[in-house]
Order: sequence, then C-alpha cells, then structure tokens
Amino acid sequence: MKEKFKKGIILVLELILCILNGVFLYIIPDSGVWGIRSYANIFGLISLIIGGIPVIIESIREVFHKNLTADILFSIALIATLYLEDFFAISLLIIMMGAGEFIEEWTINRAHGSLESLIDLQPQICHKKIRETENSSSIEDVSVDKITPDDIIIVKQGERIAVDGIVISGSADVDQSALNGESIPTFMKYNDKVLSGSLIVDGYLEIKCLFPAHESSIEKVIRLVKTAQEEKSEFQTLTDKWAQFFAPIIICVALIAWLITQNLYLSVTILVVACPCALVLSVPTAFVASIANAARNGVWVKSGDSIETIGKIDTVMLDKTGTLTTGNL
Repeated sequence: MKEKFKKGIILVLELILCILNGVFLYIIPDSGVWGIRSYANIFGLISLIIGGIPVIIESIREVFHKNLTADILFSIALIATLYLEDFFAISLLIIMMGAGEFIEEWTINRAHGSLESLIDLQPQICHKKIRETENSSSIEDVSVDKITPDDIIIVKQGERIAVDGIVISGSADVDQSALNGESIPTFMKYNDKVLSGSLIVDGYLEIKCLFPAHESSIEKVIRLVKTAQEEKSEFQTLTDKWAQFFAPIIICVALIAWLITQNLYLSVTILVVACPCALVLSVPTAFVASIANAARNGVWVKSGDSIETIGKIDTVMLDKTGTLTTGNL
C-alpha cells in the first residue's frame, strides 16, 4: 500500500511538472535564452530527476546482470530525448511509464485485498474449553494456532468457526457460503462435521477439533488462491520466454532505423512505442486480477491455465439447485 501511495504521489507530481512544462513552452511566448523556455526545460529536468533517473540506474544494474528488460528501452529513449533537449517529451515519457506501473500496482493491490478478505474468514482467537475437574471446566481465549486435534472450542452466535471439527454439543444455523456456495444456512447438530471459516448465524456449538488450524478448510482455500496467483499459465510462460529477446530486437531495429534515416526522433519513437512492454505487464496482472475477482465471488481457481480454459467452455453442469439459481424447482 505504501508503494502504491508513493507511486501515486510521484505520478501526480510528474503530471503537474509536465503541464507546467507545456504551459511555459507552448502557451507563454519565449522571452530569451534564459527566459520562459529555460523555465520549461527546468521543469522537464526536475521530472527527469524524479521519475527517470531511478529507472535508468535500475536498467544499468540489470544490464550488468545480463538481464535486458523492457525498462532498458525506456532508459535509452530517455537518454536519446535528453540528447535532443526535448524536455517536454521527457515529461510525457515518464508519465507514460509511471501510469503503466501505477495501474499495475493498483490492480495487484486489489487482488491482494481479495486474498486478505479470505484471510479475514480465519479467526485468530477462539474460545477453548479447558476441563479442570470431572464436573467443572473453564473457557480460555487462545490463539487458533495453539489449537490441536481433540481440543474443544466454543463458537457463539455471530462468530466464525476457527477449525474443522465435529459438533459434540449444541446446535446452530451455520452459513457455509464462503466455502461451498450454499446460500441457505445449514442446521448443524450433534455429530455433524463443521468447516473453518463458517459463520454461526444463530445458536451455539461446542466443537471437537479434527485438524490443526494450518490444515483447516479455509487455510487450504487461501493456499489454493495464493498458489494460483503465483503459478504461471502456459501463455504467461510463453510471454516471459520471448520477453528476454524483445528488448535486444527493438534496440537493433531502432539502431538500424537511425543508421538508414539519420533521424534520431524516429529511433526514439520506435523505442517509445515498444516500452513499457505491454504484453509482459498485462498478462500476469490480468491473471492475478482474474483469480482475485473469482475468489471475491466465491469461485476458487486452481491455476492460471484454468482461466485460459474458461474461454473454451461451451457447457456448464451444476450439481444442485440453488448454486446459480433461486432455488425454486
């Protein structure tokens, strides 16, 4: 979140500098060598220092590590534009790059927010029943990580079940929609199995724990979503494979264009059009966002390949009424 805020502030500042640059350069007439045009160039230079220099430094580091990324195209374009002393173009370039990175960061943060909403389904504290004597017991609030199999926990109305277990006492209407999509609360009683992450709508349950918290149903769902977001799809793997050849090819094309035409602006244009590499940025961002949006709506995706396969589906079969319908026969 801090990184997103920082990039947002820098982007706004770059936009202000670009506007000032354009106003002093094109709207207010020039008044001499160190007149209005000089002020415009100063704004462009400040823009370069704030948004361009960090990218150039990072690109140089990547080159030393023999890793040519799309950022190297952006850096070369900046340096060439600086040589041409076109500071307004520099400001525009930096805004283009900054806007792309900000949108990517914003999308990924939203996706992580969806994952955090899943984590919120897992209680951190639960009421553990401790037997003191044969006829008496006490209740102690403990971290869910300290709950072990055969421990007994108490879940009251309005609370979420912390671990998977078996009901040994009490009864309740339990909302399990976050896990199985069942829209109507299920009545749970003695000897019924309950799942972590479920919500007690009405009633009271004493539950005998079956598994540690890290093996609970909701933890498995969280791990599933995390794995799906991190796992690369076939298409994403392909784009990553070709991305390493992308920058050298574009640099060669721009160099050839300059040698043939002697027009540095044309070469810079080729570099600008190619960066930031939209294909490399958009594919992982799109998959992460899709998986997160699906999770937000109670659909668990196992991998990025599953997202690609959805586009080929022509028939959907549902195992019960009420999953996607109103529940009326």
